[in-house]
Amino acid sequence: MFSAIKSVNAPKGSGFWLEAIFMDEGKVSILFSRNDDRNDLTEISIDLAIHFQRTDESYKINTFHEMVVPIHGNLHPLFVQGERFFEVIDKKYTEWVVEDHYFPLKDYEKLYVFFFIESYVEVISPEPPVFTKINSKHEYYANLKERVCWTPDE
Repeated sequence: MFSAIKSVNAPKGSGFWLEAIFMDEGKVSILFSRNDDRNDLTEISIDLAIHFQRTDESYKINTFHEMVVPIHGNLHPLFVQGERFFEVIDKKYTEWVVEDHYFPLKDYEKLYVFFFIESYVEVISPEPPVFTKINSKHEYYANLKERVCWTPDE
């Protein structure tokens, strides 16, 4: 009955704010904060992303609505427990993403959906998401700067 999604090893809470997203050569970096403490920051890193999309809730949330409210308006038990970050295990959702974006999905590639206040992010990758606490936005942006700034060999 509730088999469309499964939890990933992630922070739990009543909601999270999407602070920033960055993608560089297939690595997606997502910074988010807790609804009740915008200074409590965590980064989601996903290597080898082949699909990445941030969507305002008002546009497509109904597509994923069945995953979180599957029967008679009752929230999915994982949502009740404060889960907001999932691997999608029901093939009809991954097939929808594939159809919407016109590329074949291999068996080892997984669809992840991260629900935030006012938006959600979907990522397809063969690699699982990694969650890391971040001390400040400055630290997050400094790490991004190290990844994208390079000096050519002389």
